[in-house]
Amino acid sequence: MSVLVVLAVIGIVVVVIGRQLAGEPLRGKRVLLLPAVLAAVGVSQLSGQGEHPTAPDIGLLVAGAVVAAGIGAGQGSVMRLENRGGAL
Repeated sequence: MSVLVVLAVIGIVVVVIGRQLAGEPLRGKRVLLLPAVLAAVGVSQLSGQGEHPTAPDIGLLVAGAVVAAGIGAGQGSVMRLENRGGAL
């Protein structure tokens, strides 16, 4: 993975978390679209290597998914949704 891709992903994550902390209105399209795009980029990079994933690869993917789910659950437990002008 190139440094440019790593920096782009970190930048996207920082922007998303910053928007959440700033209290920007929630939009369903953005909530679903960004993770789908990031997942597609990850899958394309895995499949672009020309090799099938090995057991350690799958184990690391599962561990990453568990960590991401934990972070998401933590953020969800502290997040408050309010109705502001007809938007959450």
